[in-house]
Amino acid sequence: MMLYPLDVESRLASHIRKLSRELGLRLLQPVGLLPEARKRLVILGEGTPDDYVIALVAHACDGEETVAITTPVVPGRPTRLEAIRSLKELLSSQPRLSKAVLVIDRDRDPLPDITGEAVRVLTKYGIKPLEQPRELVGGWVKAISCQHGARTRFDFLLLVQGMGLDQVYANDTVEVHLLEAGRQALGDDLIRQALKGAKDPSDRQGRADPKLAWGRLDKDEHWEVFRWLDQHPDEIRRFFRQHYEALRLLREG
Repeated sequence: MMLYPLDVESRLASHIRKLSRELGLRLLQPVGLLPEARKRLVILGEGTPDDYVIALVAHACDGEETVAITTPVVPGRPTRLEAIRSLKELLSSQPRLSKAVLVIDRDRDPLPDITGEAVRVLTKYGIKPLEQPRELVGGWVKAISCQHGARTRFDFLLLVQGMGLDQVYANDTVEVHLLEAGRQALGDDLIRQALKGAKDPSDRQGRADPKLAWGRLDKDEHWEVFRWLDQHPDEIRRFFRQHYEALRLLREG
């Protein structure tokens, strides 16, 4: 699967180009945005390293399809599910859009609570759920058929990042996936040291903040993890199973 950033001058586009260059991958659609790509869209509700992760998972997916990718395009910095407001704007400006994936972190919220909040925010912005959400991959992916304006139906997929390792991590974010993959790529001892030095001061259980722990690794170690994942596509499917399933559903149909 290839990606086409809606804003080719964005930081998102720059990071995808850098990943392509560093790992020798063909990630970016090199020509003008194909009409078919406008039908399917990834919205990154988070920033970096989420962009690198989505690009790696997209490359691991079979097929030559191109999907558009963007970050929230509303004023300010919308928090998590408020990025759905961006989806409303995109539905108005992209008439061919039929499927969209929004990527967010779980943080500390129970997965069922995120489902209810997603339905509430969709409704708030005039996007009407047509049926009960389908909980996929143990609730980490929520599939909701919706209606907006004259569009009779489109498919909304909510991709929730995290691994449920609450005994280790104070928050559930994309960095949890990367740190757990890092145990294989860099060695368990190095990851243990990073976690030990990244205790969340607000957490009474003394668990690690995954963003701080990932930040304790240097840039070369980050790239070693990315390179290892690219070289082990089966491990991408294991460590990023909800990402892989969401992108598979996005490219279907």
